[in-house]
Amino acid sequence: MAQGQLAQGRMARDLGQAGPARGVAAVRIWLYLVAALVVAMVVVGGATRLTESGLSITEWKPVTGALRVIGFAFLLPFLYFVARGVLRGPLLVKSLGLFVLGGLQGAIGWWMVASGLTERVSVSQYRLAVHLTLACIILSATVAVARSLTARPVLVTSPTLRAGAWGLLLLVVLQIFSGGLVAGLDAGMTFNTWPLMDGAFIPPVQQLAVMSPGWRNLFENAMTVQFQHRMIAYTLWGFALLHALHAQRFGGTAARQAWLVLALVSAQAVLGILTLVFVVPIDIALTHQFGATLVLIAATIHVGDLGRTAPAAGAERLSSARA
Repeated sequence: MAQGQLAQGRMARDLGQAGPARGVAAVRIWLYLVAALVVAMVVVGGATRLTESGLSITEWKPVTGALRVIGFAFLLPFLYFVARGVLRGPLLVKSLGLFVLGGLQGAIGWWMVASGLTERVSVSQYRLAVHLTLACIILSATVAVARSLTARPVLVTSPTLRAGAWGLLLLVVLQIFSGGLVAGLDAGMTFNTWPLMDGAFIPPVQQLAVMSPGWRNLFENAMTVQFQHRMIAYTLWGFALLHALHAQRFGGTAARQAWLVLALVSAQAVLGILTLVFVVPIDIALTHQFGATLVLIAATIHVGDLGRTAPAAGAERLSSARA
């Protein structure tokens, strides 16, 4: 009971002591709907790329249209909730932050498309990766804010477990950025074997570092980009496993969330392998891209729930003893 009241108090402070419960529920639903639209935009963008309509700048209308829909879906309810006094205090600040990120995403979307209007007919892999990563950051932030509006008991946790959850989330974001580079370079169209790559688990250095300066290989060499995407995937899976085993010591919701993240990462790895060996079939590739958003959402919720409120004194002692 005390933990539930503590969580309720945290939520009330976040709302700036404003807005009835019905208004809070409406804000939460609104944010989850915005998050769903962001997921849809990510999938639409992937379909645009996979069908090669991205090679023609005039065919980016589905993506720009999705950005406009999300913009209106965010702005109109936002203005309504501000006028009604539901969005106040820290929640208003967070909502404004989401709005700024959305505006930045629109600007980067045009920057991405503009790369095909100059010296090249395809979208730059740099800009594509940045656009995809920012979309996923917006998704993560939106889910985190919406989740914070639900009062829940404090999870028994520890600083090391929270740090592990954050590390897991950051690895997921890094892998999404790497996936954007893979998509931008069509790196999945080559070296379509697993677990070996061109006959070796680790390709020869002279093939991974053919460009000068060397850092360009990390972003422009299709073999190196695919290799690093594989290595980040292995690292992410191993980290998720270790984190789940650590969370199991605490049991309860924290452990269940950690194991769910591991399960989703495992499924995502299988989808990635299938996408590679079958040379990027659209249905599997889009499922793989959608799966990335599910992993991100699960990892975001896990981080948010672990850091929702300060544990009660007894929980802190228990966490310290187990850490």
